Amino acid sequence: MICPRCNFKNDATTMYCRACGAQIKYTDVRVKDTLKEEMEQQQADQWEEQTRQFLVLGICLFLIAITWKIVFSNPDPPKCYVLPPCSDRASYAQIKYEHQLVVEREALEVPKTK
Repeated sequence: MICPRCNFKNDATTMYCRACGAQIKYTDVRVKDTLKEEMEQQQADQWEEQTRQFLVLGICLFLIAITWKIVFSNPDPPKCYVLPPCSDRASYAQIKYEHQLVVEREALEVPKTK
């Protein structure tokens, strides 16, 4: 309820204003309107909280999908690249790409333990 003297917003069940101490007189219409406003505000707050939760869930799922793609993607480069032509009369160029991974093995000495 809003105090008629100082316009302070009090709870719906208070008999006196918490700011100025004036007595608040209740009518059925004022109580109904106040409770309706409070219910609408609670529903709006609940809707906002649910929207935030769905947004956070969506962002988390997106990050998981990106991580999954990076971790489990094929690390091998493509074998052939096709470059588009520079003009209408030019034809496509194909460039073969081969990558050979060279790994050299080294013998490591393991220290002896007693």
